[in-house]
Amino acid sequence: MAKKKETRPEVSFHDVETGEVVVREMNDEEYTEYTNNLAASALKREQELKDLQKREETIAKLVKLGLTEEGIRAVLKQ
Repeated sequence: MAKKKETRPEVSFHDVETGEVVVREMNDEEYTEYTNNLAASALKREQELKDLQKREETIAKLVKLGLTEEGIRAVLKQ
């Protein structure tokens, strides 16, 4: 059975001298940068979610100690 060729995202650019619009698959360098950027974005989002969860857990603990949620959020904003 033949191996299916990997499909890559397409890039396009406009040649202002000829007026031609070129659409093609990403080359190896572009694709590597693209996948690295996707991975970095996913890691950043994962860290943001962990930070948010930790913040919410901290607020919940402070509320249990008798502080108001509004007061806690006002202090944390600063």
